[in-house]
Amino acid sequence: MILAVLCTGATLHPVRAAPATATVPAARAARTAEAEVLARERAWLDAVEHNDPDVIAEILADDFVLTIPDGRTLTKADVVARRRQPRAPNERHRLTTSGVVAHVRDGVVVLVGRVFDTASDAQGKTRTDEAVYTDTWVRDGATWHALSSQMTHPAPKP
Repeated sequence: MILAVLCTGATLHPVRAAPATATVPAARAARTAEAEVLARERAWLDAVEHNDPDVIAEILADDFVLTIPDGRTLTKADVVARRRQPRAPNERHRLTTSGVVAHVRDGVVVLVGRVFDTASDAQGKTRTDEAVYTDTWVRDGATWHALSSQMTHPAPKP
């Protein structure tokens, strides 16, 4: 936007408005929030991979709710209790995400993407499950906590 024209001798120079300074800190804060939440999301996935209920309990909000593809819901207590159960010998999981998009608004970050669980069972057979997910994160003081997560099956490929 040209706000004025500055005349220096016979030459006219358009003077452009500087970007609104309020948007620069807001954009920086949004990028920081996104980076912090993505790091917490990775820590959550790592804790699931390593079956670490204590880390999961710290990451999930006290009123966390998970909606799984069949429509059932699990609370934080349910999720943590599942992780306290030992896995079968040689059972391994590797969780990865792709296509993650972050939506940042006033202390809330919503992540939408795909998660892949590549697992091997006690017999060494490997399978990969895929889900589309939406995770809602809220800031509690200086810490981000997962408030809710919803996972659905991806649409069939044509």
